[in-house]
Amino acid sequence: MWLAALATFCLSTAAALGAIGSDVAARQVSAPDLFVEPTGSDGGTCSKAAPCATWNRAYQVAKPGDIVQVAGGEYGPQELAARAVVRDLSPGCTVQTTQNCIVFLPSPGQLVTINGGLTVRGSSVWVRGTATPATGIPTRDRRFSITVRGFVATKARSEAVYPDHVILEGIHATSFGVFNARTVTLRNMDVGPATVGAGCRIVEGPGFENKIGFSGGYSVVPTDITLDRVLIHNQNRNTDGQTSDCHFGGLFIVTVNGLTIKNSVFSQNAVYNIQVQNFVGPPPQNVRFENNWFGCPVEWLYETAKGGETACNGQVDIQFSAASLFRNWLIRYNSLAAGIGQYVAGATYENVRVIANATGGFSGCYAGIVFAYNASNGRTCGPTDRRLRGLAFVSATPGLEDFRLRPGTGAMAIAPPTSPDLKLPLDMEGRVRPLRFPRDAGALQRDTALIVLGRTIGTAAIGMKRAETLRRYGQPQRSRPVKLGAARIPARVDTFAVPGGALKVTTVSDRVVGLSTASPYYTTLRGLGPGSSRADADRLSGTIWTACERAFRRHGRVVVSFVARRTTVTSVVMVRRAYATECPAKKS
Repeated sequence: MWLAALATFCLSTAAALGAIGSDVAARQVSAPDLFVEPTGSDGGTCSKAAPCATWNRAYQVAKPGDIVQVAGGEYGPQELAARAVVRDLSPGCTVQTTQNCIVFLPSPGQLVTINGGLTVRGSSVWVRGTATPATGIPTRDRRFSITVRGFVATKARSEAVYPDHVILEGIHATSFGVFNARTVTLRNMDVGPATVGAGCRIVEGPGFENKIGFSGGYSVVPTDITLDRVLIHNQNRNTDGQTSDCHFGGLFIVTVNGLTIKNSVFSQNAVYNIQVQNFVGPPPQNVRFENNWFGCPVEWLYETAKGGETACNGQVDIQFSAASLFRNWLIRYNSLAAGIGQYVAGATYENVRVIANATGGFSGCYAGIVFAYNASNGRTCGPTDRRLRGLAFVSATPGLEDFRLRPGTGAMAIAPPTSPDLKLPLDMEGRVRPLRFPRDAGALQRDTALIVLGRTIGTAAIGMKRAETLRRYGQPQRSRPVKLGAARIPARVDTFAVPGGALKVTTVSDRVVGLSTASPYYTTLRGLGPGSSRADADRLSGTIWTACERAFRRHGRVVVSFVARRTTVTSVVMVRRAYATECPAKKS
């Protein structure tokens, strides 16, 4: 069941991404429907010959599925006003179903800047900037095609008229707010820096503390909100902000029903990274944090004597700060320098799970929270939690966080993939987590568990330079010369320690020509690998696979063999055809 589940997940994910990619590609090559330029006029038709000046004018005349091409240059504050005809469309505008989106797309190769806020009160909106690179861990050196020198926010027009199905993507902004909206996705964004000064105004541009909740006096609870690959950093205050008694931090979650924060990074934010406090409205519920990095909260900007933005302030990353009942939270596979805690007496919990995190600790062990398989440098709260000697990470220095796991840390191989809460197949960088072997705590696996037949085992690849394998796996446990194939070609076999056993890498003239492992850590997308059923391997025999003695072999540029004993696959071997031995005949 597990093997089928992973294969289904990965293949369906690939299909979905392919469909999205095809849709995006189609949109890119098709002609835009409407045009906006800084020198345009809203008295025009938003055509290429008569472009409009504001995004809202184009939005008001657009049809679902239209593309609005936004010319490069600088614009004033933009607000997309509500439109009844594009509310509650079916299907709604999401990253999976884009046909009803009204897309705002920068002109190819051009940069768009908004000097002020970007407010979305309308529905079916996809502001589709680009982030370069678009994959991997969100870092500060990403480049964006849309810059907002101020806030981006969703806001309602009334209790009955509020945004639904909004995507904000590829934007560098000062701050953000998700207010009174339904089905909103923020992805591939950079939020910061933002410094609060006199009167609690953000110095870098108009804005407010990053927040999910109510605004404008309306009480529509945000529902189905997603933050994906968002970097929130350097949210702070200066001396004038202190004088005005302004409170500030990474993200203030006031109220929400259905929130996912994933693959995101919090760094150098004052006081806290996430504060949960429903000072108005019901407490946040149905919340999931997974595959995120949380650097420690830092001192205020003006407190140079204490280190300012370079010194941890001693508070935890995720703070529950209300005497409320918090229901249905899942905090799993996160890397937290400072941990999780409760800051207000009277908070209670129901179905809250804190699982497989690598963390600096917990400020307390609270009734109603299940703690399991966490690797903690401080307090542990569950019988399966593991106490560490020091943080598990390469670096937790504010602004220089590197939350890859240190070699040999106790955060590795801790979480068995046995419960639904532990079945997150991919880590923050898209590495496959193991199926039959305990997983690492935190957002990143030390090595991908994926076998790509004829190409890779883990991150070791056929054709890779030997120096690259040493950089990835360290010095080998042992190294020995061998002779390969009928021609007895001189080669070297390096044996590296990996989770569950060893990885053998064979090189000729400093290039990898062969890989093999008996570790159950590694598996193909179909679930084949050491420890899998021989019956699965048997089904491979046919026109492609040849039955050998105790093995099934596939010929090609790289010969692949699954070695089996009795009912179980014991190892997988891959070697370039020029260096392969003959297939031992299967005994009758």
